[in-house]
Amino acid sequence: MSQEDVNKIFTALSHEIRREIIRILAEESPKTFSELMNKLDIRDTGTMVFHLRKLEGLVTKNERGEYILTDLGRRAYQIMNQIKTERKEKVKEVSEKIIEKREAETISKTMIISDRLNLYIDKEFLENIRSSGRKLILRDIVNLAISDDIDPNLFNEIVEEISDVISIRAPKKLRPLIELKSRDVLTTEQASLFRAGYIL
Repeated sequence: MSQEDVNKIFTALSHEIRREIIRILAEESPKTFSELMNKLDIRDTGTMVFHLRKLEGLVTKNERGEYILTDLGRRAYQIMNQIKTERKEKVKEVSEKIIEKREAETISKTMIISDRLNLYIDKEFLENIRSSGRKLILRDIVNLAISDDIDPNLFNEIVEEISDVISIRAPKKLRPLIELKSRDVLTTEQASLFRAGYIL
């Protein structure tokens, strides 16, 4: 392909109307002048003539006077699709990187405690998590005990999720929040002040 052909292609692809003319003629050829105007929703014939002249060498007429693509026009269509595909892939790549970054940030801001037989949580523990700027997720715990000294607002702010817990011992004031944040919890019992046997 000569430099002149390259220039023609990039001149054609530099305007949305000309790109659309190429697409229409590649996918729905042939088209009359009026059909192209209707497809493009162009009311001014001068505008249509201007863009068709810019497509000289890429668009021609058949024996019936209908517009079709030349070989160079079909090449322009291929390039146009290639650019579109590469742009989509780039957008997808950037989107995936953004998602990965957000997931990494979410993980770094979340403390996950899982696979414990016994776990005891008190006010001091939650305040330490809050001071580190993180949230708390509790998963796969057999016995979870929650201290009576925890304020509901503190609990609501720090604890994001409680899941797959066999038994929860908690003060009555925290029950509504625990129910809201829990899934797959077998039983919830009234907490006592006794801490023995529950370890972090």
